[in-house]
Amino acid sequence: MQHIQEKTPFNRAVLVGLSAFSLSREENADEESMEELSALLETAGGETVGVVTQSKDSPDPRTFIGEGKTAEVKELVQEMDAQMVIFDNALSPSQQRALTQDLGVSVLDRAAPQGEPLLRQVMELPRKDQAVLYLHYYEGFSTREVGEMLRISQSAVTTRLLRARKKLKEVLGEDCPYEA
Repeated sequence: MQHIQEKTPFNRAVLVGLSAFSLSREENADEESMEELSALLETAGGETVGVVTQSKDSPDPRTFIGEGKTAEVKELVQEMDAQMVIFDNALSPSQQRALTQDLGVSVLDRAAPQGEPLLRQVMELPRKDQAVLYLHYYEGFSTREVGEMLRISQSAVTTRLLRARKKLKEVLGEDCPYEA
């Protein structure tokens, strides 16, 4: 069986989520979605160094989270020596540009990740494939245990793992964290 090689986290990230009355339930960040985003980052070899959440009536047109919360995120980025900020919400291109400029680090969102190749590829996998990768490789669960948790068969877990590894290997080549 192939295993993920131990790597130093390539990105220290602050995670940000907004819950707004004007957004649909699926578009809002909540505790569960923020934990899932943190697990995705860890699966991709990154490290969550801080989490910031904001509740507003509606997203700020320029920075999505407002100027005050943006300043709070910037302070946390500097304090924790983060290399990136990842939003649990979808940002417009202009919001992403403004935040990148204001924060001085790369800004990604869950909907359109453009960062490190492994993070981007893991985030593009179907959610069950992401969960399988995380539970199997980072939490050490067997394929049977993962299948029970996700309510899918052990063979489906194996298929998902193989498909995810193949896709990541195709895209990343030598940089893929899976042993041959």
